[in-house]
Amino acid sequence: MDVSMSNASLMSAVSVSTLGKAINAAQDSALQLMESIDALSSGEVQASSGSSALDIYA
Repeated sequence: MDVSMSNASLMSAVSVSTLGKAINAAQDSALQLMESIDALSSGEVQASSGSSALDIYA
């Protein structure tokens, strides 16, 4: 029982680490996208994109 729990904890930690890296990469891409949108359009569009990105990561 202890061994399986340890393995589950280890796998969970690895999954969280991998997920964290994936989220960081996605956030970087989202920031670049928002900067591009901001450069091409009004602040209102950029603001609405920002709130939807925050909803995804909340």
